[in-house]
Amino acid sequence: MFLAHRRKEDGAEQSIADHLRGVSYWAGRHASKLGLREAGELIGLLHDLGKYSNAFQCYLKSAEGLLDPDADGYTDFVSVKGKIDHSTTGAQYIWKRLSSGRAGMGVRHRSEAFSGSFFLTTMSVRSDTLG
Repeated sequence: MFLAHRRKEDGAEQSIADHLRGVSYWAGRHASKLGLREAGELIGLLHDLGKYSNAFQCYLKSAEGLLDPDADGYTDFVSVKGKIDHSTTGAQYIWKRLSSGRAGMGVRHRSEAFSGSFFLTTMSVRSDTLG
């Protein structure tokens, strides 16, 4: 399983897929108040896409004690905390798709992708860890 979170109280694990679907639902629900349900759902689906990377999985599983310190992939989680990028992957995906005009979202020219809601959607995904 690709791990997104592990609850400290009882050790319950949440897969990345379940996490992204849940955030997508709630983000879409909140964004619908502004008439932006689909944008909210997309932001929710993509905000933690980078957690699928091997580097992040090794970091998280090491930090949670799920990897033996002698195992391949074990990471010194204290020294890399906050240094493994997981939040820009989704933003990069949106940016590339929209800026190339291949998104199928009515983008006719490259310049359209860099304006308005496309820019805000990309930056919203990126802002996941900016605080």
